[in-house]
Amino acid sequence: MNAIFDKNEALYLEYLWYFNKISEMIEKEKPKKISPTWFSKKDRAFLLMMIKNFVGSRKEMWLFISKKLEIQDIFAIQKKKNRTFDNSIKELEDYLNKEQPDKFSPKWISYKDDNLYKYICSNIKDNNGLPDWNKIIYSLDEKWMKRFVCRRIERRTIEDCIANIEAIAREKKVAVITPKWIFINLRQEYCFILSKLSKKDNMKNWNSFLKKCPDFIRDIWHNNANRLLTERTSINVLKNLLEEKNPENFSRRWIELCDMGLYRYLIRHFKDSDDRIDWADIIMRLPKKWQEKWSDYIELELLFMKYFKSYYEIFQEPITIQNKKLNEIFVELVQFFKKGNIFAKERIFSMLAPCIIDWFIGNDFFYCFKINKTKLDREIINFINNYDELKGVFLPNFKEHLEYVAKNSR
Repeated sequence: MNAIFDKNEALYLEYLWYFNKISEMIEKEKPKKISPTWFSKKDRAFLLMMIKNFVGSRKEMWLFISKKLEIQDIFAIQKKKNRTFDNSIKELEDYLNKEQPDKFSPKWISYKDDNLYKYICSNIKDNNGLPDWNKIIYSLDEKWMKRFVCRRIERRTIEDCIANIEAIAREKKVAVITPKWIFINLRQEYCFILSKLSKKDNMKNWNSFLKKCPDFIRDIWHNNANRLLTERTSINVLKNLLEEKNPENFSRRWIELCDMGLYRYLIRHFKDSDDRIDWADIIMRLPKKWQEKWSDYIELELLFMKYFKSYYEIFQEPITIQNKKLNEIFVELVQFFKKGNIFAKERIFSMLAPCIIDWFIGNDFFYCFKINKTKLDREIINFINNYDELKGVFLPNFKEHLEYVAKNSR
């Protein structure tokens, strides 16, 4: 149990920047309630990383996150309804009996309860794969059967189209799905989807459609039918995308928004020995000018990915100042800090905290720092600014520096 706890504590240290960022959001927005959906909207990258790397159940993960952010009193996980055909019909009848509409339609149901409507569209279908409104309506009380109105245009939804596309693609065992493939094989679905897509740069933006698709479709999706990706060509596609867009900096989220098909390929095919996405491998294959534009916090993430296997060894108590890998991390963080990476400072401070606490416990020699945190913060910055990574070892040198300052403060 302790080993699992320590691994999750190490994970917390690795993603401390994300926790601090989310904590600032909470402090600024002061939401009355926070749920998993709130996290998904605010920082989906953080949520996906926690789900992938946390050791334990999903419930334990949320308890861990809420405790670290100190939001237990406002955090709530909404229980999903375990819908069946019978209770979905009862839910619908309850809405109808309460509202007593003269007429109602699929659109009316969607307006009253979108989750109920989506359940019906996804789970109660006719032989053509469309929502089976006849089955639904004939299961209701007779008075409601007579009030139901369903125009043909209302029977089609994006979810219906996606279900049809997936069914045909699986049946034909296609390797690539493109807009052109949908047009040739499912023209009605293609026209309906196109009518719902937003325009961007005078072209239809398919990202909103892809977000609703299952992994099966997204994994083989390409906007360009001629683009069959490999490890080598995917890097070239990314390089060309960067040259075309020329962003000031870029991140995983930037790639996902610009080219969903490329993003999906990269996260599926570039993995390290622990089956984690190897962003370091991807970025190091790009020209140097683009390596330098990879955003700061991702730069730190790449560093900590390198040491992730050793996190348990590095941070197990007692933390020894002679720990070689821990000192290596500090040296690299100092280098990032001196290059202007503002996130490196936060990471250095957070990693020094347990060491400093250990040194200060029961030691009145450091009394001047205990009563004056500003003085301690100032000395950390002074030490970092003047630290020569070619001489000595970081933590022993830092402790000697604090002892020297404390001695001269007496």
